[in-house]
Amino acid sequence: MNGRKYLSALLCLLLYCLPLTAMAATPQLTITEEQLNSFDQNFERLQKLIEASKLTTTDSARLIVNLQERLARADALQVQSAIIIEKMKTDLLRQETSLQTANALQAKYEKETKAKINSLRRDRTLWEIVAGMAAIAAVIK
Repeated sequence: MNGRKYLSALLCLLLYCLPLTAMAATPQLTITEEQLNSFDQNFERLQKLIEASKLTTTDSARLIVNLQERLARADALQVQSAIIIEKMKTDLLRQETSLQTANALQAKYEKETKAKINSLRRDRTLWEIVAGMAAIAAVIK
């Protein structure tokens, strides 16, 4: 029985010391008021940064949408400009062809006019010779 009492006493002592051991195993943290204020300030700063980043993200998304719209308008303007440029090229080619035709016709007209002038000069000279001969023949008679 003595062993049983001894075992009971040991068991009671073990149970009594167990909560103390468990409490000793978890260290107690003590925070000073200065540290607590520092933690609060850091927490507030982090919340402000999170809010600012949300606003920045929203602003960035809005800016991206705006830029995409502007890019779409620029693309549409580029297509319209390309169409206008092609039309202008076609018009320019037509005008160049028309100008070349006009220049060719003018050159032909100038050549024909010079030929007529030369023909009239020859005819006048020939008539002058004939009139001179007729005047000489009349004087001789």
